[in-house]
Amino acid sequence: MVNARAFASKEPPGRQPSTGPPPELQRTVESFHRTGYAVLRSVIDPDLCDAFWQATDEAVRTQPNLQVVSQGLSALNKDRPEPFGPLYSGSGDPDRIIDIEAHVDLAPSLMLHSAIAEFLRPVLAGPPACIQTLAYSHSSQQAAHSDKFLVSPRAVGDYDRGTLTAAWIALEASTEENGALVLWPGSQLLEKPRLVEDLGGDYGAYAEALEIVCTEAGIKPVRFFAEKGDVLFWHGDLVHGGGKILNPEKTRKSLVCHYANCGPWPRSSWWQRRAVGHPNGFYFLPKEKTLVRKVRNAVRRRFLA
Repeated sequence: MVNARAFASKEPPGRQPSTGPPPELQRTVESFHRTGYAVLRSVIDPDLCDAFWQATDEAVRTQPNLQVVSQGLSALNKDRPEPFGPLYSGSGDPDRIIDIEAHVDLAPSLMLHSAIAEFLRPVLAGPPACIQTLAYSHSSQQAAHSDKFLVSPRAVGDYDRGTLTAAWIALEASTEENGALVLWPGSQLLEKPRLVEDLGGDYGAYAEALEIVCTEAGIKPVRFFAEKGDVLFWHGDLVHGGGKILNPEKTRKSLVCHYANCGPWPRSSWWQRRAVGHPNGFYFLPKEKTLVRKVRNAVRRRFLA
């Protein structure tokens, strides 16, 4: 069993941000606001990356209630087409794990790593709240999209979407062969159509429309190649996507974390999840589903429908 304490933050609880970021970090933050993305190289311990994925792989093989998006639909691990099997079969789009932190104790050591939190504090103008995570064994192959109106964790409820920021943590190298990420630099500054409101939920038309908007603005896509331990941040409205998997035998393990400024203590739907404090910010854990809670949630959903 992996010892999460070995990778725990060395910062004391209640650490307060300094009066301002160091000059080098300030320049990185300024570049982020211009281009919509920023990169920190080799900031995560490779041993932590390996230990986290070892624990994640174990959870996939053993945890029936692991929440997974499979073939575009949310499902429990036990109800997937191949229960407890690999996240990618070699065809179609890979499955992804939602909120792995509910099952892997090491996850917060990545989600709120000191280097990540240090970057996010001036970007978010407050303590980082990790509102959702997605764990991948392979490239998502997801077409062009913006997270701004797609990342909507029901339990978190309303949040300031203008502060939405993602961190993509490379748990191994990303290459052309395994589907490196694709970014459209500066696209966070463009007006964009919305998937549901403007295009009736047609994702193909949505992705095509975003690429057209970027092309008309003179923005060309770029590939992001990473090494294990690198972290890529992107603005919540930056157009991005997962590259095509050219070799199904090549994994591209990664953890995507979505953050927002949720205030000094994130508000959470009391009936489903709870906010958990961390020396570097906040994150969420699902509440245990007792019979009483299941009945209460069912009644609540019925009357709120």
